[in-house]
Amino acid sequence: MRTIWAVLVAALLLYRAEATPDKIALATGSLKHICTMQAIRVDLVVTASHCVGVPGEEYTVYFVRGVSDVPISATLVWDGSFADYDNAGDIAFLKLDRPWQYTIPLSEILPKPGDRLQSVTYAFGIRHWTIETEYIGIRYVARFGWSLLFRGPVGGGASGAALIKDGKLVGTISSGSDEHRLGVGVPVGTIARALRDLDRRGPMPQGGR
Repeated sequence: MRTIWAVLVAALLLYRAEATPDKIALATGSLKHICTMQAIRVDLVVTASHCVGVPGEEYTVYFVRGVSDVPISATLVWDGSFADYDNAGDIAFLKLDRPWQYTIPLSEILPKPGDRLQSVTYAFGIRHWTIETEYIGIRYVARFGWSLLFRGPVGGGASGAALIKDGKLVGTISSGSDEHRLGVGVPVGTIARALRDLDRRGPMPQGGR
């Protein structure tokens, strides 16, 4: 059983109230890395594929509300590393055993170059670490395939964090460069495609396809 910690952040402090849910749920930590997660459905969180193990693994996610932790069991049900199509992305989905109401919707459009994006991460082990980035565009990156590029600080532990514009998720963070202050992420279209694959075919079998 893996253990993942999660933090709950008041979104009204970060984004426009009319465009976002009341709170944002994040999760951090895994066997491989310290990472961030985002609840995108009441029973599903998204993170970076390189943060987790293989499909079928079980986790305990702790959503932190103030000083009290809310543990929820979860199972890794989809991982881009095991997808049978190209450009699946550095993303993974964990299914929660019971609902978590604080989610953020996927955007139906990409930002425009120069748009400002916000993210709440567990980078550097600091809860509620908020960063602002600048959207550059979609580029092909050898390690990740078609990716979302942005300019801004990316600290250790930010992998899997949501990139947000107008209260909606436009991508997730994969990696960054402190030297060049450039970040690489998964665009929302890739995430939506993965969700469709999960919905159509169901969870990946134990150990992956």
